[in-house]
Amino acid sequence: MKARTALALLALTLAATTGFAQTLPADRCVPNETIGACFGRLNPSTFVQAVVKQQTDVALKQQQTGVASEVAGLPNVSGAGTPALIDFLSVFAGSVSDATFNQSDSQYTFEWNIPVAIFSDDDKIKLQSVFNRKPQLDQTLQTKLDASGTGGTSLANSLSDLDDVTISATYAPVGRSIGRTIFPHRELVQVFVARLFTTQSRKDKHAYQNFLRPHLEEAPFAGAKDLDDINFQDVPVDLRAALMESVRESALSLAANQAKLKAGFSDFGIDRLYHFVSNQPQFYATVIDHQRKNLVGPDEVSAKLTYEWGSANLNRFLRSAGPACADEGTETCANKFTEYVQSHAAAAEISDRFSIAAEYAHVSSNDIVLAAPNPAVNLHADGSHQFTGTLAYGRVLRHTDDHHDTRLDVSGSYENFSNDPKKHDRGVVSVIVTTKISDTMSLPFGLAYANHGTFLTDVDKKLNVHFGLIYRMKSNP
Repeated sequence: MKARTALALLALTLAATTGFAQTLPADRCVPNETIGACFGRLNPSTFVQAVVKQQTDVALKQQQTGVASEVAGLPNVSGAGTPALIDFLSVFAGSVSDATFNQSDSQYTFEWNIPVAIFSDDDKIKLQSVFNRKPQLDQTLQTKLDASGTGGTSLANSLSDLDDVTISATYAPVGRSIGRTIFPHRELVQVFVARLFTTQSRKDKHAYQNFLRPHLEEAPFAGAKDLDDINFQDVPVDLRAALMESVRESALSLAANQAKLKAGFSDFGIDRLYHFVSNQPQFYATVIDHQRKNLVGPDEVSAKLTYEWGSANLNRFLRSAGPACADEGTETCANKFTEYVQSHAAAAEISDRFSIAAEYAHVSSNDIVLAAPNPAVNLHADGSHQFTGTLAYGRVLRHTDDHHDTRLDVSGSYENFSNDPKKHDRGVVSVIVTTKISDTMSLPFGLAYANHGTFLTDVDKKLNVHFGLIYRMKSNP
């Protein structure tokens, strides 16, 4: 019956494009529609019409959308200005074990998400290979060629798609105790959804069916596969008006309860679940191998580890609940969660968050020797080591209903690049306020301080030898 009602609603929606639906009254049935069409039109919400499992899926997606909407940095951000909340969700977007190949004017990209199931069935390692279709000559070589007057066009044209390749492996575990995803807590959400359904009397849905019960052996009801398919025009005149009124009252009564059902999410605290999930610890590890032809530049291997945690998260709730939440799909656990939300809601919204990250890169030495017919060139670049360590703290300063929040991030980093005097033994502290101005754009504004004035290179404007401003638009993942 539910499926047929949904089809009737779809047909009614299509009919609206032709002008038919525009003539239907908003609060009563009309003779030229079916019982199911009228009931669905007057009670259009699918919140109650769907089964608990379907609504659990909806609730999970809504809460996960809230998690993804939090103001977050990008995984490739490191060093000065690193936020305490990085968006690793976008890195693993896509189906598990799906291999994809993308082609653009500048590169080929091959990606493969491999399930590993270490913490949960959702765990995966992402392998990525990027082939640069337009590799550029090494900058030092290009300068030499420009000085000789040749420009190096023929050398650049000799480069192929295999002369600048980056291969990476990335892992960010997801499970009940780690990762900013709500889906491992499906059973907890389902308890609340089921509770909302049990608080809703089924008599509204079946009221008109009870009205018809004494007439089921009469035409047109006798032998009907689904009462929702019966058109009011086929109902005897002496029964038609009363049936239309019964369907009307059933639908409107059920629709009136939608606000109460949805308000139940707030009463139970489930609407704030995403705050606690967003504060869950997350670990991120990536290894990158950048292979280049010597004419393009040196080979480079790097690795980065990041660990984050929030002060008010779901792990703390589960620890405080103890045995009561050994199985999250129980009423006892659900009650504990509601109590926890009521006492920790403010802390969850502030979202105090900490992170620690370390990045290391080894750049190989590189030799470029050219002879006739090319200009004579003999270049050598020593290998180098690069290390960056970062500590960061962040919190939300302002919450908005549309998730256009404002957050504060304070970070300190230490950098030691053996081949870069500007980043040798460099320390930088930054304070950045980031406002999400739309679903796709954020605006960070901050102040950076370096232990030496000449080391302050990663800012948009220098104020003096030690301070600089940071301000730039950035796209949200």
